[in-house]
Amino acid sequence: MLQVRVQNATGGDLAEVRVYLPTSEQEPVAFGPIANGARSVYRELSIAYRFMRIEASSATGSFTLQPYDFVGERPLSPGRYTYRLGVVDGRLTLDLEVDDPTG
Repeated sequence: MLQVRVQNATGGDLAEVRVYLPTSEQEPVAFGPIANGARSVYRELSIAYRFMRIEASSATGSFTLQPYDFVGERPLSPGRYTYRLGVVDGRLTLDLEVDDPTG
């Protein structure tokens, strides 16, 4: 089972966070609002990569992280992961953390 959550390390509250599955339908998975420093609940995904298309909105504006493609990338193995979102120079950043499967 592949489970992903989102951590907000942007410095401000996020009103909405969506992660898009890398399928032909580009199906969004809503992670809801996430307060600064907080984490969402885990969501089960059918497929994910170390970076994904992510859209986030806040009181100061909207952010989008859009990978060009996934050529050469391998899907994440079953397990638990956290996408840590940040903002650097006004741009959304993403760091992947592999989580302890028991916690």
